Amino acid sequence: MLVEFSVENFRVFKSRQTLSMIVDPHLKRKGSGCVLETEIANVPQVHKLACIYGSNGAGKTSLIKALMFMIQFIENSDGDSPVNLLEREAFLFDPASHERPSIFELSFILDSKMYLYGFSLTNSNVKEEWLSVQSETSDRYTRIFSRSLNFEVNEDYDWYFNAEYFDKDSKLLSTLVRPTALLLSTSVRRSYAQLRLIYTWVTEKIVLLSDKTACFYRNLTSELIDNKVTKPKVMKYLSKLDIRLKDIIVKKRSKKDGVQRNGFEYSSARLAQKRQSDNSNFDIFFERESSSGEQILMPFEEESSGTVVLYDGAGLILQAAENGYTVFIDELNCYLHPHVFKEIVSLFNDSKDRCGHSQLIFTTHDVTVSNSEVIERDQVWLIDRSPWHSSSLYAFSEFQDKKETPFADVYLNGMVGAVPIIS
Repeated sequence: MLVEFSVENFRVFKSRQTLSMIVDPHLKRKGSGCVLETEIANVPQVHKLACIYGSNGAGKTSLIKALMFMIQFIENSDGDSPVNLLEREAFLFDPASHERPSIFELSFILDSKMYLYGFSLTNSNVKEEWLSVQSETSDRYTRIFSRSLNFEVNEDYDWYFNAEYFDKDSKLLSTLVRPTALLLSTSVRRSYAQLRLIYTWVTEKIVLLSDKTACFYRNLTSELIDNKVTKPKVMKYLSKLDIRLKDIIVKKRSKKDGVQRNGFEYSSARLAQKRQSDNSNFDIFFERESSSGEQILMPFEEESSGTVVLYDGAGLILQAAENGYTVFIDELNCYLHPHVFKEIVSLFNDSKDRCGHSQLIFTTHDVTVSNSEVIERDQVWLIDRSPWHSSSLYAFSEFQDKKETPFADVYLNGMVGAVPIIS
């Protein structure tokens, strides 16, 4: 489960900004907002949900793009492509920031241990990389490995390998890691098993749904519909959201008609290959019954925007809630009725899900979301931009004196920032 994500010097974020899922033990929580028990002494609970508000251009999408960049760089930094993956987007509005490194860091819990992994990089090389671990009984991190560029010694790296995790042969990794690549990526690509669990969690347990990835997840839903075992689950889910239909028919396209991948399995590593793709592997038809009893096939392209959004996300949301993924969705409730939105959020908020570790983090403009019983005040975050165009991320729970006032009144009246200033 995700604990925190931090980013610095990326797009609209000049200084370090941190999205934290840690439950504040001093806040008196009430309502149905569920939390996850971690078994970590100093972080006993984390949230299952986080909702992010902000005006247009404040940085909501940039936060998701920062995480997407981090995951994609981990997946591909040791690849054979000649493309320079280090072309990160430094803070846009300060020329000096273009020379400073961008920093990305994740903390997450895996097998009752909390890991801290991150790296910094410029457009020319990786400056630093680190991985530490904290056990359930300790409040201190133990370093697993680290590297830091030493400008005084021929711009080489200072390396540290913890002997409990690396043998002598593993330390040879330091000679294989390119300045433009990560140790984490290189070790997995070279079949060193020590870091595979970390790599797998970051690249497969964190998933992102946006307009850029919608077609990928449409294919995932279609694959589930094409499977006799999983199709009833998708049909039941869509029916519960009031998508009224008799059947869904999917027809896999031939290779000449579109990109086809046999043996599709969900994996965000596949997402890296298809992240910007508009190709669909299926022709999709919704079967409905007319008033005269006639069966009518409706092409997917003729469905409403709301129905398309629900279909695109169905496979992801069902698998995420069952398998413990941390899902980031940009503008989750776009085109959705508030009742439908509430039902989707409740699916993640249900403490009885199969895995129990699923999390949902989404951006929105809809203030009715935070006034519903499925979102608690300490699950609401705000992104605001300064007159100098740098953005800040902060928790609504910081405003203790606003806790009894309806969120819509507090937010729309500009009492906590993160709203557009209309002149």
